[in-house]
Amino acid sequence: MPGDTVACTVTALDPHGASGAASSQIAVANRAPVAGTLSLTPDLPASMDTLLCELSGTTDRDGETPAVSYRWQLDGIDLTDGASLPAPHVVGDTWTCIARVSDATPGSAVEVSAAVTIQDTAPVIDDLLLDVGGNVNDSTLSCEGL
Repeated sequence: MPGDTVACTVTALDPHGASGAASSQIAVANRAPVAGTLSLTPDLPASMDTLLCELSGTTDRDGETPAVSYRWQLDGIDLTDGASLPAPHVVGDTWTCIARVSDATPGSAVEVSAAVTIQDTAPVIDDLLLDVGGNVNDSTLSCEGL
């Protein structure tokens, strides 16, 4: 584990019975955690979608338990923390999720990021009422959404 010390002593003997010894020790250094894969959903979010940021495949090569935190940026400014970002959003804004992975050793954190742009969506017509007003030959028809 990081911070442990590994020591080694070597003793050599020659054919005449003489011996010599040498030893050395080294402190085990910490290795940074591995961030894995960051995904944002939905891929093409609309203004009323909740954005979700998820980091998978995070490991620590030293056997420590990695901790993950999330923050959201708009135009490079940190605005909120957490894995989800609720609606509403402004069409055209690009949100960036930054996932930070750290282990028990200070200064070993790594960050990964992903961004999505809020998409414009076409309006949906749920129903249509067509008033033909009797004779439709050479008439102008009007439509009204309900």
